[in-house]
Amino acid sequence: MPPVDPHGQDVPPEFRRAAKLLRKVALATLDLTDAARPARPGSVAEHETADESFDGAWGRATFQLEHEVPPRLMATADHMTALAALTLEPRVILAMASVVRPCLENLAIVFWLYEPGIDTRERVRRRMNLRLSALVEQQNISAATGNGKDAGVARSLLAIRSSAQQHGYTWKVRRGRPLPNAMLHDRFLDEQMPTQRRLLSELFADSDGTDQGLGKLLQHLTSSVLHGHLHGTAAFILDTEPSSIAEVATAGIGLDASRFAQLYGAVLVGAVSTMARCGQHFGWELGPWMATAHQTMSTLTPWIETRPQRSRRPAARPSGGSSFFAPAHPTRPLDRGEYDRS
Repeated sequence: MPPVDPHGQDVPPEFRRAAKLLRKVALATLDLTDAARPARPGSVAEHETADESFDGAWGRATFQLEHEVPPRLMATADHMTALAALTLEPRVILAMASVVRPCLENLAIVFWLYEPGIDTRERVRRRMNLRLSALVEQQNISAATGNGKDAGVARSLLAIRSSAQQHGYTWKVRRGRPLPNAMLHDRFLDEQMPTQRRLLSELFADSDGTDQGLGKLLQHLTSSVLHGHLHGTAAFILDTEPSSIAEVATAGIGLDASRFAQLYGAVLVGAVSTMARCGQHFGWELGPWMATAHQTMSTLTPWIETRPQRSRRPAARPSGGSSFFAPAHPTRPLDRGEYDRS
């Protein structure tokens, strides 16, 4: 194994440049999200917040809607920054996909919550379903750690149920096998939240709503890594060579330019779509933010390949084998190890 340079000198300069630009996108995202008052004067969000007809035991529903976006975009920016930091660590490969996933999930929720064309009543319902999902998970964590029923969660659930019925929503409980201790099944208003796959599919759909399958692909790729499946590692194999055992091949694991562009590109495309929707809803001026995002995207575009091709020359990095993609592209090998052919 070659020595590790703690300052990231083994990372291709193109990757380091992309990481620097992504960090700028993250900082620009934080600059846009004013936690005290996200809505700009005259915006759709300001108009919705002024509607107090949905206030009740569950609190100021439209005020909560306005203030749902800052923590979610903060979490998105946090994971963008983490992805940039991991890029500069030459021995990290798989974990980059792990960091991409929560970034995409936050973006997909914001994209769905502030969908244009839906009325305030529907947006309140969506936000309350997000809240119910969080409360159920909070209670189940409490139960799993032996703390039993969380009184604060119980009060919040009761308040939401009371206000929901007052405003004509239908309170529903997902049925299933009895749960142990004080654990809860999902609660929701009218209908359940979309699955993560559906949310990601909507985030990456064409402008006319056509689903090209990109969201599903990204969910599978990131899930396979997050859950420790071997096919998640297979996505990062640069090349293979026979070994002395018939069922096993020696594999070079790393990150080529195309896979790098897929991970970074997914975050950026999702962020551009989501921020455009937020700009429309909250009245944000997105010119500088979009300029930084598109500058970052321009560094990735030449690396996006439609068909893999095996290189006949050594990869750009001297420490690993050949790449499946054009040799002029940067490649970041990690190590060689035994890999089961099956």
